[in-house]
Amino acid sequence: MEDKIKNWIKEAMKNLGIEATDFVVEHPADMRFGDYSTNVALKYSNPEQKDQISFERAIQDELFKTNQLKLKK
Repeated sequence: MEDKIKNWIKEAMKNLGIEATDFVVEHPADMRFGDYSTNVALKYSNPEQKDQISFERAIQDELFKTNQLKLKK
């Protein structure tokens, strides 16, 4: 499943004009933080970018657009 998620994220990043190859998808140590976590936003955000949350949301939006991310109900 980690490989599948990583491919979805790579595609989302490609849609944002970023070639992401060096990031991690893993189970977080504390499951309160979800089933999987990734460091992709930290690795590829612009260091001068003050609003990193906007970058994270852009990645999420791309995942929603391709139906790879769905909200839990």
